[in-house]
Amino acid sequence: MNLENLSKQIEADEGWMPYVYDDATGVAIVPGSTVKGHPTIGYGFNVQKGATPLPKPIANDWLTLLLVAVEHEVFTHFTWVASLPEPVQEAMVNMAYNMGIECLSEFKNMLAALKARNGAEAKKQALDSAWAREVGPRATRIANTFERYLA
Repeated sequence: MNLENLSKQIEADEGWMPYVYDDATGVAIVPGSTVKGHPTIGYGFNVQKGATPLPKPIANDWLTLLLVAVEHEVFTHFTWVASLPEPVQEAMVNMAYNMGIECLSEFKNMLAALKARNGAEAKKQALDSAWAREVGPRATRIANTFERYLA
């Protein structure tokens, strides 16, 4: 079997969608959507329960690629992050991965505290947010990293 040829056929037949969409309508699935077909992503990969599960090695590779992309975004938007200790850099990438770079950019007081290397204030600002209330222990762990490494 020629996998390269088959891949090209599937790509042509299924098309590429970088978001979860309804395979019956081709429309992105957002909260409140009515789905007629099956939730699908990429080249027709059905993500609905009962479909072929996403293999863990593929998920791991995907996560690695996403983290590289998010790290690039963080270091591009906040060039000063490169001068911070690695655990703080990782915490920033974790936040950006979770909420997106646009939402992270709205944490102006936390970002100013991090830039000033004021870990206690960065912790306070991170925890005083709707994000922290939503993600709970994740926010606490990240905020503690700010305080621990930027004392």
